[in-house]
Order: sequence, then C-alpha cells, then structure tokens
Amino acid sequence: MNARLKHFSSGVILLLVIALLASVVFVYAQAGFSLAVQPAESDLVLNGDNTTVLDLYLSDAEDINGFDIIVTYDSSIANLSTFAEGGFLQNLFCLIQSNAPGEFRYVCTQINSPGVSGNGSLVRMTFVGLSAGTSPITIEKAELTKKDSSKVYPTKIDGSLKVFNQFLLSGLVALQGQIAGSGITVSLGSGTLFEKGPYSTISLSLINGNVNFGIVVCDTYSIMAGHPGYLALTETSGKTVTVSSENATFNPLRLLAGNAVWTDNVIDDLDLDLIRGNYLRTTADLGEGETLDADVNFDGVVDVRDLALAAGNYGLSSADAYLDWVP
Repeated sequence: MNARLKHFSSGVILLLVIALLASVVFVYAQAGFSLAVQPAESDLVLNGDNTTVLDLYLSDAEDINGFDIIVTYDSSIANLSTFAEGGFLQNLFCLIQSNAPGEFRYVCTQINSPGVSGNGSLVRMTFVGLSAGTSPITIEKAELTKKDSSKVYPTKIDGSLKVFNQFLLSGLVALQGQIAGSGITVSLGSGTLFEKGPYSTISLSLINGNVNFGIVVCDTYSIMAGHPGYLALTETSGKTVTVSSENATFNPLRLLAGNAVWTDNVIDDLDLDLIRGNYLRTTADLGEGETLDADVNFDGVVDVRDLALAAGNYGLSSADAYLDWVP
C-alpha cells in the first residue's frame, strides 16, 4: 500500500513538473512578444542638433506591470543624457534609475494600476554624440513582471547608433574639347564606414567648381563620372574621395573624349568608324529618334575635331585613362 502511494505521489510530482515546464516554455515562446530598440538604426549628427531619441518599444505584451531593464552602449561615441517613461505603463514607482557611462539600468513597477497589454514605448532615451563612430545599443537585460508578479522575458532586439559630422562637398569635372563642362553625371558610392549614400549630381556650366553634392556625411566614397562620348570614370577605377573637413573639395578631373560608341568605355576602331561614317553630318540632318553620337565634342557637327579627339585617345579605356588622377 505504501509502495503504491509512493508510486502515485511520484507520478503526481512528475506531472506537476511537466506542467510547470510546459508553462515556462509557453511564456518564452509567446509569438511576437519583443522589446526592441527603435529606430533599429539611428543617426546622430555631431555638427547638427547632436541629439537623437531612441525608444525601447514593447510589442504584443500581456498584462505587464513592471520591468527590470539594462541597456549598454559605447560611451566613447555617445552619452545617454536623459531618459523618461515611454507611456506604456502608468503610475510608476522606480527602485533603480542608474545612468552610468555606457550602461543604463531602469527598474520600475506600477502602483495601483491594472496590467497593460498591447504595444508601446516602455522607455525613451535621449543620446548626445561625443565622437564619430557606430555604437551598438544592446538590451542586456529585459525582465518584465506581470500583475501576478510572475516574470516574463521578451525577445530582445538590439539597435545601433551612427554618430558623424557632415559637410559640403564640391569639385570640378571638365570635358576634353568643351568649355562649358555641363551635364556630367557625377556620383559617390555608399560610404565605407557609415554606409550613407549613394549621392549623385549633374555638373553645371561653371568654370570653377561646377560639381556640388551639397551636404555629405564625413566618410570615404568611391567616385564616378560619366558623359556620352567620353571615357567614364567607373567604380572599378578605384578612385575614392574622403570628406573629413568643412567645405571639402576633390581635385579637378577632365574626362577624355572620343568614345563615340560610349557604352563600351574604350576608344578603338569602332569609334573611328562611327565618326568616319557620320563625317560632316550635323544635328539638323537627324531624323526622329536619331542621335549624333559621333559628335564627341557636342558642337553640333561631326568634323575633324571629333576625329582628332578620338585618334588622340586611341587605345585608352576607362581602366587606364585616369590612373594618374588623385581625387
């Protein structure tokens, strides 16, 4: 009899343990229940407002009454200047409000208020920049309590904060055989550090500084330039521009003419043949939809000047035409 009772008790205990484990697994596996840094990627401009606000945003919560949160970041790049309740919970009594450089801990619970379900900001954090760089914003701890004092743990979704300066960038790109130098597409790729961009602009008819990108994030970028009839400066040329100071400029660049078949970025027999085949044609001779690609200097007529430009640059390609140019 005692053996049967003992066996029965062991079975009951085993069932209770299984039930308890099942309930714990259910809490952890709650679909969509998360605490996320929002925005996930945030920018902070040192020579601008130099502040940005990040939320710890709770999603698909059920009956939440309190929290114990720890957030870390790189204190050499940014500083958490102020923090405040996000509004998801009300009537908070806070046991810990620790804001040390690089680590923020906030422990609070509601007083005489019902548990809250749904979505909303738990905490709002205001950061100021200290130096250029990227800081992870990491939720090290996210322990939430329900109204019945049970603990639940949302999925933690970290973020990042990019801190940088931004300045004006301009320069000069000329066209061989032309005075105006307008209509050139000049582009920057994405920055190597902060991944901002790409940027693009069209050159104007100015003698000096005909290219103006406006405000650009301080970083290093690949630079490209292209115009029909000219050898393009392509990304494979490996030329880069670094923006690191106010009113940054790149060195003057002259695109070489004669690339009549301008989509192949090499000056060869195809270009010479196109110029010869259209010799002395003008824009007035064109039919609807036709172009005068053989007019490589864009003066409205295919003549000896176009032939001279192509012959003078014969054999050049985009790969070697700008080897000596240093941005």
